Amino acid sequence: MKDGPTVIVLGDSILKVDMKNFDRTKNYLGVYKVENPQRFGIVEISEGRIINVEEKPERPKTNLAICGIYYIRNIKKLFNALENIERRGKRTKGEFQLTDALFILIKEKEKFYPLKVKKWYDTGTLEEILNTHKIFLGRKSKIKKTVKMENSRIIHPVWIDSNVHLKGCKIGPFVSIERNSIIINSIIKNSIIYKNSVIEGVEIKKGIIGDCSVIKGGNFKEIFITNNTKIIS
Repeated sequence: MKDGPTVIVLGDSILKVDMKNFDRTKNYLGVYKVENPQRFGIVEISEGRIINVEEKPERPKTNLAICGIYYIRNIKKLFNALENIERRGKRTKGEFQLTDALFILIKEKEKFYPLKVKKWYDTGTLEEILNTHKIFLGRKSKIKKTVKMENSRIIHPVWIDSNVHLKGCKIGPFVSIERNSIIINSIIKNSIIYKNSVIEGVEIKKGIIGDCSVIKGGNFKEIFITNNTKIIS
């Protein structure tokens, strides 16, 4: 995108928002009330308009967080503001922040309005990913037809993708396993296992396992590993 109207949705945000009365001639920032505003970009609102934004303030003036959806009627202005903070070396919490660019636009009299978000699942931490995972699994399970199970027990809800092989396992509740993974003689609950992983002789009470990882042996109360990780005990 070089110019013109643009919607930005952050990749770690899952949102429920009504956009039926959306006005394309205005700028919008998605907002949501939070209990811990110090963790987020925060907005101040006056007479229905956003008058200030601040990234992760130590003493927040409101509890209205910017929750990962933005509508900018001319994205070129935002790019110019981002180039401005980069050129000046303006960092907040050690990073170049989108919130600081939005602050420049507000000070330049660009008008922003709150887009009220009905529900926000912020998956910005590992714990929140697993909490959101539980909500989306709900009470229903889905197991693809090509899953191969031998002497294994499933405790619902679970989501098991194509060509997964389970042998001698106890899986669930709240477990998702992506395609082509192999799990043998293991007990797994409250976990997300990404594709092409191999797990054998393991107990996991809570975890996220990245793509193409190998774990053999071990009892883990919590385990969070990235792609292509190997753990053999």
